[in-house]
Amino acid sequence: MLERIKSDKRLKILALLIIGVSFTLLLRMSYAFLNNDTPKKGSPLNKIDFILDNNHPLNILITEENLAKYNNNYTLTNKPKVKLVANNITKNAIMPYNMYLDINNTGFTYQTDELKPVILLTIIKPKETEPMTQLDNLVYKTYNGISGFDITEFNGRITVARGEPISSDDFIDGQTDTWIIMVSYLDSASEENINMGKQLTVNISFAQENAN
Repeated sequence: MLERIKSDKRLKILALLIIGVSFTLLLRMSYAFLNNDTPKKGSPLNKIDFILDNNHPLNILITEENLAKYNNNYTLTNKPKVKLVANNITKNAIMPYNMYLDINNTGFTYQTDELKPVILLTIIKPKETEPMTQLDNLVYKTYNGISGFDITEFNGRITVARGEPISSDDFIDGQTDTWIIMVSYLDSASEENINMGKQLTVNISFAQENAN
């Protein structure tokens, strides 16, 4: 066969073409492999995820041990995340969502006649540096150098956000927005702590609205 190719000019040219094409394909495959140039397909659908960190739910429990551990004042923090991955067709997505805090309060009460706050709730929205200062039925206060909504005697659901938008033009890694939720216990320095043994739990939840 080899002798036939050597003697036949047309077969020789064809063989050289086959070798050339094969070599070119091999080079392209090697380049793609070395440069990880494999197409990333994504999905034709938008995808939204809600992620809570390990410190959930936030739980304030007043005991002698906890007060000694946190020097009578302490703050618990959770940083829930919302992640949106765009579809691979338009490569753009905007989706609204709702955010809620469910407060289970076993009976915290004010320790002074001035109604100085005992529990403050601080909320910082994604891409913001300053905390929110307005929420329905809650009063924003500052005490002991900490600012937040007074939830000392609050029990029930708080709607933090309704129709909050998240947008993404990335159909592989998506866009991640991070909230900051802080609950702070503030000691009044009174001789008798009437909130000893009381507990307050904050559960964070999200709900997806219709996509655009």
